[in-house]
Amino acid sequence: KNESFDVLNIENVTGSIVRLTIPSGDSLIGVGAVTVLGSASSFAMAQVACSGYLSCAGLGVIAGNTGGRGIFQVKDGGHLIVDGDITLSAAASATNCQLTANVLNSGTQNQVDISGSISGTAGVVSGANGAGPHNSLFNFNGTSAQIINVNSSYTATYGDVEINNTSTVTTDTAFTSSNLLGYFTVNSGTFTHAYSHEFSDSVANHATYNVSDSMDIEGSFTNTGTLTSSGSRINLAGDWNNSGTYTYFAGDTVTFDGSSLQSITGSTTFSVLELSNTANNTPSHDVEFISGAFIIDSIFDINDCIVDNESGATITLSSTETRTAQMIDVGSFEQNAFEGSIEVQRKLVTTTHGWRELGSPVDGVTIEDWRDDGITMAGFTGSDFPYFSWNSVFYYIEANANGTKNNGWEEPTDTGERVETDNGFRLYTGNIDVDLSVSGNPRMGDQDIAVTNNCTTCTEATDFYEDGWNLITNPYPCA
Repeated sequence: KNESFDVLNIENVTGSIVRLTIPSGDSLIGVGAVTVLGSASSFAMAQVACSGYLSCAGLGVIAGNTGGRGIFQVKDGGHLIVDGDITLSAAASATNCQLTANVLNSGTQNQVDISGSISGTAGVVSGANGAGPHNSLFNFNGTSAQIINVNSSYTATYGDVEINNTSTVTTDTAFTSSNLLGYFTVNSGTFTHAYSHEFSDSVANHATYNVSDSMDIEGSFTNTGTLTSSGSRINLAGDWNNSGTYTYFAGDTVTFDGSSLQSITGSTTFSVLELSNTANNTPSHDVEFISGAFIIDSIFDINDCIVDNESGATITLSSTETRTAQMIDVGSFEQNAFEGSIEVQRKLVTTTHGWRELGSPVDGVTIEDWRDDGITMAGFTGSDFPYFSWNSVFYYIEANANGTKNNGWEEPTDTGERVETDNGFRLYTGNIDVDLSVSGNPRMGDQDIAVTNNCTTCTEATDFYEDGWNLITNPYPCA
């Protein structure tokens, strides 16, 4: 059946129960508001049970006097559309006044669309329960600013929440694991996240999401829109999938703290990326980079988990004039804590000509990698000026000094020589800034670097300054 109305009042002021039932497949369409009023000193319930479709310009649910009950129930795939405000009022116990959408014995998900606000003096809004966190969808679809009231005079528990507002939506306080049980999705408009929210399941943003406080997400996070932080921390137990724009605030931390395998997909620039998964290498690693270009501009921190980057993603520790990113705690890792390749950058700000010492924190690097990045070289095969009599690159072999320290300096034979962990290099550079970049497997865990003292003729009294020394490099991708 399809029926219409101007104004609809469901009232019980005498006792017992007055109920309007809208069966599945039926619709009731109104141009005015609906009022559900139960008011008496003894038990008197007014109830609407909607398994079909009802639209109206406003909804008031009222439990008057001490025995009144006002109940609006969306159930078994029902759909309530309120093009206006919902108001709850209870004279006695808050549970006497209820808007519920948490019962789903049949049909698809229950749905409540609201273009205005939910407010009132007391009552209960219930969209889910522990056994059915996705039994209902509350859809905020206004054309002007809306507030999702959580810490109001009524008690609110939401299942799934969607933002389809063309303006802005925010909350009056934080979501917690007890008042938001389902998915949270921003489809249009702008959601302003100004509290420390806890999300019991996955979060998706397809529009504009402005965050200025923490996000603790027990599911996955998907971003196809614009996520902008003005100072936040994101804790994520599921997967990260970004095909939109994520703009961090300096020092923002994104932490992967799940207990099962987590994946990271979609090009993203992080300020601080912390991997603290506790899956215990099940099946073989805990966090995996799937695809995309990932840039870390401050800190990359791996805590007691195995990270895989062998599927085609790129990870870069960036370097600028003001900041150079680094991996921390790398000396405490096992060598296999990170599987795959990483790019490590270093910006050399060279205002004057002079000698500088360099090394590599990843395997597989050659002198040619530095030359290719813009350091002009001379005096050996493969350099820019191979026939110069003067050499611009040296390393040091302590055993060759043997009483004359300058004898320890050695020239490379060509630019294909590898840069190993036990060798530091001295290079002459010009006064032009150079952006160095090397890629390979990062070195982690204990690194054994042999140092020698082979001078057979040196004594402290005669040759203290001539007995040679060891030029080694920091083997790790950290400053």
